[in-house]
Amino acid sequence: MGQGQLDRLERELRDRDLLGKFTIGLVHHNLHKRDKIHEMTASLRDRDEVLARLLALRMNILCHGHTHRAHRFEVSMENHTMLIIGSGSSTQNSTDPERVARYNLTQIEDGKARIRTRVYDPAHRRFEWLV
Repeated sequence: MGQGQLDRLERELRDRDLLGKFTIGLVHHNLHKRDKIHEMTASLRDRDEVLARLLALRMNILCHGHTHRAHRFEVSMENHTMLIIGSGSSTQNSTDPERVARYNLTQIEDGKARIRTRVYDPAHRRFEWLV
C-alpha cells in the first residue's frame, strides 16, 4: 500500500470521525501469510504495517479477497482485536471445501458482529447455511 496510502487512510478515518465507531474495511490482497513463492510474488508487501495501522485506528473487521479461499483469523494489539475475513468466492464451482462458492451475512448490533455464512450445495443447487 505504501506510506502515502496508509497516511491518507488514517486521515480519512480521523476526518470522518469514525474513531470509536464500529468500522469494516476492505482491501483486495490477502492478509494471511502464504507459501514462500506467493509471499514474494502476490502478497501485500507492507501487510504488517497495514495491520498495525488499522489496529491502532481500532478497525473492527477487515475483509479481503485475492485468494478465493475462505478463512478467518484475529490479530490483536494494545487491548484491541481485529477480525480478518477472507470470504472466498461467491461464484466459484469447486469441490474443495475452502474454495466452494460462499458468502457472508454480517449483522452489527450493540458493537458486536454476528457473521453467518451461506455455502453453495451443488446437489441441491442452492446456498445453504453453514453450521
